Amino acid sequence: MIYVYMSPSGIQKLLNICEKYGSDHNIMQNIKKSWTLLFKPKKLKGLKYPTLYLCNNQLDYVDNFGYLGIKIETYSCKSDIKRQLLW
Repeated sequence: MIYVYMSPSGIQKLLNICEKYGSDHNIMQNIKKSWTLLFKPKKLKGLKYPTLYLCNNQLDYVDNFGYLGIKIETYSCKSDIKRQLLW
């Protein structure tokens, strides 16, 4: 299994790059449709979430969201995999 870790400061740098690119190319980010999902093992359930910003707005954290009919969850996607298999 491969684990990839990115520091909160690294993620914020990527968000700053996205913000600058949008500004340079006259693209507006919709903050109301922007959120953050942190993937982590259940044993780190109490891990404090870092504060991240896009266009001077703090991004909210969610435990799950739907994207193109697929439910993505923080701890496991098993429930959606089962749903897709039974569909």
